[in-house]
Amino acid sequence: MFVRSQHHPSRVLLFDSSPDTSEVLRMVLERRGIGILEASELEDGLRIARSQQPDLIVLDTEDVPQGAAIRAAFAEESRKSRAALLILGRVDARESLPDCGRVIAKPYHFGPLIRTIEQIVEHGVQDGVAVCDTGPGSRKAV
Repeated sequence: MFVRSQHHPSRVLLFDSSPDTSEVLRMVLERRGIGILEASELEDGLRIARSQQPDLIVLDTEDVPQGAAIRAAFAEESRKSRAALLILGRVDARESLPDCGRVIAKPYHFGPLIRTIEQIVEHGVQDGVAVCDTGPGSRKAV
């Protein structure tokens, strides 16, 4: 079980427009003792992030209109709350991500994605994950 303290399990906020992806991640991560919070709308997600202070925010905004604006809002919230940020899909190289941000390109496999989530939750943001430019218009985690 992943815990942030003796009485509070680690929590992950899933922001994804795909109910199928959210369901798979929720089922697997809950079985592993990680608390799951979910949102599919920007205001709900930001409200949950502020009030529940998750350890990790997982965003999939690749196919969402105004995805860059949503990523920017969550990146700012991540900086304030010190939550780690994991973005699924492509990110423009000009976007500003927090030091504790990471990008996983699509398509991805659930096994490595879940292991990445577990590692981030287990090690926390003090182990910040660097993000580097990988060419025109995209970023990739190191």
